[in-house]
Amino acid sequence: MPARQARVLDRVGALLRAPARDTAPGEPTPPPAIEDLRERVQRLEAMVEGLQDALYRHARHEDARIGELQRRTAPPPVATPDARPRS
Repeated sequence: MPARQARVLDRVGALLRAPARDTAPGEPTPPPAIEDLRERVQRLEAMVEGLQDALYRHARHEDARIGELQRRTAPPPVATPDARPRS
């Protein structure tokens, strides 16, 4: 995600997570849609965290699998000249 989009999402998230302020008499109350947006952002954040966790676990599993394949397919060590039998 480009840095600009990340900054915008961070600002929106911060605004939606901000505690609701008490309104003075005569001030309009925030529309219920704001609360709906807060709840939706929280659900989306939880989904993103879950996806990040799953991706991390998958990457760790793949790293271990590739490491095991590399270990199993590595060529045997080459004998050095000093290790040859003498006749």
